[in-house]
Amino acid sequence: MRKYILTFCALCLGLVSCVKEDMSHQDGQVVFNAGFSHEPSTKTVLQELTPHWTPADVISVYDGKNNMFVNTDTKVSAKTSFKGKLEGQGRKYYLAAYPYHEDLSFAFLSKSVYGMQMPVEQTAIEGTYDPKAATAIAYTLDFNLSFKNVCSLIKFRIISDGVKSVTVRANAGEDIAGMFNATWGDSPDVVVTAGEKEVTLKGEFKKDQTYYITTLPAVLKEGITVILNGTVVTLNETYQINLARSGLVDLGSLSLDPNESKLPEAGGGNTGGNTGGEVEG
Repeated sequence: MRKYILTFCALCLGLVSCVKEDMSHQDGQVVFNAGFSHEPSTKTVLQELTPHWTPADVISVYDGKNNMFVNTDTKVSAKTSFKGKLEGQGRKYYLAAYPYHEDLSFAFLSKSVYGMQMPVEQTAIEGTYDPKAATAIAYTLDFNLSFKNVCSLIKFRIISDGVKSVTVRANAGEDIAGMFNATWGDSPDVVVTAGEKEVTLKGEFKKDQTYYITTLPAVLKEGITVILNGTVVTLNETYQINLARSGLVDLGSLSLDPNESKLPEAGGGNTGGNTGGEVEG
């Protein structure tokens, strides 16, 4: 009897395996489920500081070749599925990167993604940030991708009319944007290969609205300068600021009149580190 029970159990496991395989392959394409690991996290849309995917999102999935996978959901969601074709070497483990770029390269041995980019110019979007700048990577042995960020956020509120651009500059010339490589781990490592010391957010800014700039992780030893419309220095903070991976630094309120710009009040966040709240994934 025990023999038959073991045989039956093995058959059941085989059926479950087949069902899982069928669920991961649809119409000749492969489907990956995607979310974010349970840690402070940064992603395209901020909804109560929780990362969400958008319908336009596209990721790279590497199986020996850099394959493009597109979001299958038609609405903003915390978890979604990406569909595409695996045209590499039929591996059973995968590296993934957001956003997709055809020039990315990968290394399975070190679990690294090469040629990622933090844009030096980003688009201002009310209440969130440019999705092209929300860089993240993932590694998996199955069809479930748990992404981790390789970026940091700077938050601020615009309190004057007429703002067309906001530039943040590292006073000591640290790299906060540009080309970089990222290696998967408990806390992914970032190695800058062609860095830039400033990032500019451009667009039609609305008064009394909040915006975000995305940067590479960095410790700004001599602080940060904030420039509006290319010429107006509205903040120049010279103490050390930690742009931590998956962290948030709040610059407070920014105005074209420097006398009106002000840092967050005590207890409400300051520019000393991961302030103003954490974005969970």
